[in-house]
Amino acid sequence: MATTYTLINSVTVGSGGTATIDFTSIPQTYTDLKLMTSLRSNNSGGNVSYIYFNNTNSSLSNTRYYASVNTVAVYSSTDVFSYIPPSTGTANTFSTQEWYIPNYTDGARHKTVNILGAANSTSTGYELGFIAGLWEQNNAINRITLYPSAGSFVQYSTAYLYGIKNS
Repeated sequence: MATTYTLINSVTVGSGGTATIDFTSIPQTYTDLKLMTSLRSNNSGGNVSYIYFNNTNSSLSNTRYYASVNTVAVYSSTDVFSYIPPSTGTANTFSTQEWYIPNYTDGARHKTVNILGAANSTSTGYELGFIAGLWEQNNAINRITLYPSAGSFVQYSTAYLYGIKNS
């Protein structure tokens, strides 16, 4: 079965930053979605990028497999996110994430999201993670919004949303 990717939309943050990255009116013509991001925050504290579906963060949960300089851990929480570098991190470094959302049009089942992410937080620090997320709603996904935990996404942060067709 051949798999084809089609760019649905892309965002490159301009000067001044932005509080959200929002993909609206997502077409329901694909089988899966893939969101590729490269993000950084202007906040000085620890940072993550949260994902909301259909303009809500309710009914979200995740399990994170996380590694950093001297730590390997597993955590669970009631949201879905990936790590991004803070403003105090190594200059001009951005995180990379791959967010995979299968069967996003299925209105009869909960939605899963798998995230692979990496972020440099300092010249000697890093954060790597695999996140298995769940949205416990039986609605097709027609909107995806990313929010930093604090502050804004900085200039040159990018997000590319692809539709995947299995044909």
